[in-house]
Amino acid sequence: MVYDRRIYYRLNDDLPAKVFNQAGEAMDARIVELSVGGLKFEADSVLVDHIQVIDPFGNTLSQEKIRTEFSLLMGNMEVPVKLQCRQVYKRRLSQHLYHIGVLILSYEERADEQLKSYISNGISTTAAFG
Repeated sequence: MVYDRRIYYRLNDDLPAKVFNQAGEAMDARIVELSVGGLKFEADSVLVDHIQVIDPFGNTLSQEKIRTEFSLLMGNMEVPVKLQCRQVYKRRLSQHLYHIGVLILSYEERADEQLKSYISNGISTTAAFG
């Protein structure tokens, strides 16, 4: 028997996003799953390399904080969302494709309220069209 131990509902989606490395350089990414607690990116190896840090011994480390920005379409308005996240897992799907899971550490401005509303509307839509 498989149990879902997730705290928050996760909404499958396909949202364009910007992911920033420690140097402040941005790269395009796709968010394929989101919740109020975290996100999942679909990433190629270039994006994976972009958010990793190599220590002096050549070990690959995850950044402590990954800044992520995207917009949510709410009604006919685009609402910007800015987050600080930390990578919690990386799963290789194929030679050049990965899923990167991140935990949301902090929200800027009212982004948490906007994200909760967006996900609630997504749940309602999913339930209605099932």
